[in-house]
Amino acid sequence: MLVSVRIVTFLILLSTWTVSAQVIQVDLPQSADLILDSVKIGENLTSAAFETDTNPHILYVIRDSTLVTSKTIKLGISEKRKYILEDDGLGSERLFYRSGPVTTEITSISGNSTFDVASVSTAFISIEDSIRMDSALTDLPEPDVIAIADPDSLEIEVETFDQALDRISEIDLEFDRSQAMIAWAGKNDMTVAQIRKFGELSAFDPSRFMLLQRLYPFCTDAENFGSLRDLFDFNQYKNQFSEWLAKQSEVE
Repeated sequence: MLVSVRIVTFLILLSTWTVSAQVIQVDLPQSADLILDSVKIGENLTSAAFETDTNPHILYVIRDSTLVTSKTIKLGISEKRKYILEDDGLGSERLFYRSGPVTTEITSISGNSTFDVASVSTAFISIEDSIRMDSALTDLPEPDVIAIADPDSLEIEVETFDQALDRISEIDLEFDRSQAMIAWAGKNDMTVAQIRKFGELSAFDPSRFMLLQRLYPFCTDAENFGSLRDLFDFNQYKNQFSEWLAKQSEVE
């Protein structure tokens, strides 16, 4: 019943869309099917770009009738994002945000066929296994906020946020990425919109939660910090984030 409601809702949404300025591009190392909520973007794709609205949507990557990964995405007005499917270093594939222009021709998905995601095997995705793998990262020592992960950054007197985002997105290891983001925030005030883009570079909920905790003191519009809840993949961490944020408000 829930799937049917989502299909009807999404079809109504598609029928009322005008030309949208929000664009998502997805690049895949191996061909796969892409599903947005319950609408099929295409089959056996290696790259696709399509328009969407500013509501949150779930993007599914399916290969050989098996769910590879999924990601909740919510774009701002006129925002364009590019995601690349990459190995997360723990034997799974995930969609990682990568800065840069949208280069693939935009495909219209209005009128595309629907797809029942519930019918797909989830052999590649085990929530319990993912949480178990993620939990291993919670024991890592917190990075020093004055550490510089990339020595080349010493040559940059003033590094803008976009420059930092480009540099940090090229760092392979999750811990090193978090360390670099916290180091940059320690020298710069950040908006929630900027913190969101940093949070999207984190591959796992535990490290993402730690990152948001460390970036919170540098946020200039902390009243909007709660909107970052949708960055988390699992309800366990969404709830933990909300509880932690409520305590910060009490302290303030």
